[in-house]
Amino acid sequence: MGRRNKPTFGDFPGKIPYAKIGRGAKNLIYIIGGPGNEIPRGLGLRMYTGDISFLTDEYTIWVTARKRGQEDDYSTRKMAADMAFVIGKCFSGTVDVVMGISYGGLIAQYMAADFPGLTRQYILVSTGVRVPPFVAGLDMKFAEYLAAGKNGRAMLIVADYLFPPGLKRSLIKILLFPAGMFSGKAHHPDFATDVLKEARMEAFHDARDALGTIVDPVMMIGGSSDLAFPLDIQQETAALIPGVRFEVYSGRGHGDTTMDKQFAEDIRTFLEKPGMSGGDK
Repeated sequence: MGRRNKPTFGDFPGKIPYAKIGRGAKNLIYIIGGPGNEIPRGLGLRMYTGDISFLTDEYTIWVTARKRGQEDDYSTRKMAADMAFVIGKCFSGTVDVVMGISYGGLIAQYMAADFPGLTRQYILVSTGVRVPPFVAGLDMKFAEYLAAGKNGRAMLIVADYLFPPGLKRSLIKILLFPAGMFSGKAHHPDFATDVLKEARMEAFHDARDALGTIVDPVMMIGGSSDLAFPLDIQQETAALIPGVRFEVYSGRGHGDTTMDKQFAEDIRTFLEKPGMSGGDK
């Protein structure tokens, strides 16, 4: 990671963590997946931002998650309200782009629905209007392992939906367990309870009644082989968002959609000229 992309870390109001990358004049809020409300460092952060690092000449990228010390009745919709407050407080009420991936996409959906004009454009990646029970169950196990400090086992759990069955998933599992083991177990004081709350909130996410109110430009990007948000849920989501641009990458799963060769080109095109497009690539 070059000097221009060397991250700095801090907190937005409300104990919402961020990593700041790049020094572009425009601002991009990037809400990462979950459950879990810590910003990864080192290789973990590069894995999130590597595929959009081409934007750092034009944009400052604010990689963010959910607040620390969450209430028992917190929800993805309240998370969206918290992020809207941050944009109002720290960015004069609007930013150029909000990008949400996976769990972050759940939050971005409600930001778009409840706060028109909050951003000029939304990008939703590997996400959907609702979470399948199969995935919600795996994420609860994932959260339970993380809360117990069993990071290696947690990584093995998510491999079951990051990639389709086969050699690739098996190889990833071999790599993920030691990666989790050596990723460190020191978390902020509220992490164990927060990660469990986020897993429970995910299971209740259902924005079907909200997405039809969206007026800001939205692009959705997904993989045809995504097991976390299968294609039918992606299509259902896209059908609810007025004027959405929907791109589907053939053969891509939940864990490698951003690695597709078309990903950077589609983002560039959308940011330069929002509009409708889509199809299998």
